[in-house]
Amino acid sequence: MTAKLQLIASDLDNTILDPDGMHLRPGARCAVERAGEDGVLFVPATGRSPQLTPDFNFPPFRYGIYANGALVLDRQDGRVLWSETIEAGRAAAAIEALDGYEGVMELFIGSQVLVERRVWDRFPAWNAPACHIELLQMRPPVVVNSFTEYLRRTGQGVHKINFIRLPAQYRAGFRRALEDVGGLQLPGSYRGAFEVTAQGVTKGRALRALCDRLGIPPEAVAAFGDDDNDMDMLLFAGCGVAMGGGDAQLKAAARYVTDPADPDGIGRFLAERFGY
Repeated sequence: MTAKLQLIASDLDNTILDPDGMHLRPGARCAVERAGEDGVLFVPATGRSPQLTPDFNFPPFRYGIYANGALVLDRQDGRVLWSETIEAGRAAAAIEALDGYEGVMELFIGSQVLVERRVWDRFPAWNAPACHIELLQMRPPVVVNSFTEYLRRTGQGVHKINFIRLPAQYRAGFRRALEDVGGLQLPGSYRGAFEVTAQGVTKGRALRALCDRLGIPPEAVAAFGDDDNDMDMLLFAGCGVAMGGGDAQLKAAARYVTDPADPDGIGRFLAERFGY
């Protein structure tokens, strides 16, 4: 990578966040802040919704890639810069096919999280990560009586269907139900959640769209990730870095791999390679 670094894109969970899922690891935060002082943008690239992403409260965090690449936002003015949704009819069909599976279903539409009232009435006793519960307590979701009725009435596309803590014995049937609907993919799993997006949605595709918009070449981008849904993002970036404790295929494909014994590998990498 010979171009000057202009943008750092990073997955959040198991990559740049502390295990609590709420705060940047100390070394990474210091490095990102120093890079920001040098004009380098920090862009979280996550499966989370904006509503479920912490506010890191420092200037470089203007743009965000959410829902595994289905949505890119300019946080400064709320503009949608990139959007790929499951169209309303297909999303309704998927939801009907999944009705009856044990777990908690959420819809990510734009910046909002939607839940059905029958599910919200059980909150916060969900089998969900503590950070998920904490963020929804701080920023309550939109509560609707019925997802399918809401989608048919509004015609809104869905950036992601998020299904939390599906028991292992139901996962094969869950996948078959979605395959029967068609046009969908399961790009990854956030702490045991099944994430459903439109076919073709990726973090790398979204990152490319953002960089094209900002006039930033791939050679000026460093990207960090830990799972297979980060693959094309790392391959797009001039400096693609896999976490040492991450997916084996991702590590084999990445240009660089952090030390698996160092939980703050991003901070060390940015310090050693770029002087931040």
